[in-house]
Amino acid sequence: AIFSNRSATIQNVGNGWYRITVSASTATATVYSFIVGLVSGTSDSYAGDSTSSLYAYGAQTEQGAFQTSYIATTTVAVTRNADVVTNSSIGGWYNSAAGTFIAQFDLANAAPAMCVASIGTNVANGMAAIKGAAALTVQAFFDANTTPSLGSITANTPAKVAVAYDAGTSNAGDLNGAAVSNAGVQAVIGAPNLLSLGNTGNAGNTATGHIRSFAYYNTRLTNAQLQNLTT
Repeated sequence: AIFSNRSATIQNVGNGWYRITVSASTATATVYSFIVGLVSGTSDSYAGDSTSSLYAYGAQTEQGAFQTSYIATTTVAVTRNADVVTNSSIGGWYNSAAGTFIAQFDLANAAPAMCVASIGTNVANGMAAIKGAAALTVQAFFDANTTPSLGSITANTPAKVAVAYDAGTSNAGDLNGAAVSNAGVQAVIGAPNLLSLGNTGNAGNTATGHIRSFAYYNTRLTNAQLQNLTT
């Protein structure tokens, strides 16, 4: 077969529009084409009914293991920017003494130190983060001395991770409902002013993958709750 690892998705994005993706791998350098069209039953063509219509918008081809967001182009290829989110207005809900954040995500490769989510800008100011390290080992990162490994994940496969911190008890992390990994007590994570999704607060360690969901609790959830929420 010319293509392997073939997959397709269709997503209802509202108002009668659907996002359709097709992914495949090929071992040859030959140029091939993707055709978008309508079929009728087992036939690869559709004659139409003289009434209905189809609108197609935003078609794009990109090299990679998964599809990304729409990249507007004209007549030349464009290198996409990383999809990241930063919020510098977290003072009203962020609790520096205790908190928990939970993310569901997938990573495409084992590039070192890809950051899924972080609160804080650097170790000096205090930071709690979920990071994917080499060989797709997931870490709950608290400071320079407490980086417990939570286990390994499979590329392009969804994972759930919880990170919890508390000034009076041990910090902890959990991956996919496994046994909770406890880290040493840190007096305080700090009073950072930045939440980052997809990289660290200093715009480094950009993740290659998808963040499917993220939640923050301004209290330190119990270990049992960490397991339940990541199962």
